[in-house]
Amino acid sequence: MSAASGEFYNSLEAPAFEKFPALALFQEFLRANGALAALMSGSGSTTFAIVENVAAGKSLAEEFKSRFGKNCWTAVVPI
Repeated sequence: MSAASGEFYNSLEAPAFEKFPALALFQEFLRANGALAALMSGSGSTTFAIVENVAAGKSLAEEFKSRFGKNCWTAVVPI
């Protein structure tokens, strides 16, 4: 999966990051804390991360909330 992470792309990210730098910060945090890939969905309503397994997802979700606040909505969805 990590080889595929470079293939994820959203052309709306660049202008969204310029207007809302926190979106880029979210992705940087996710990648620095174990996400194999992180991407903005659509025009920025959601940022998602792909991780190795459910346990890694739950851990990353808790780390994210610790960093950015408990009001952040997170969900771990196994595939």
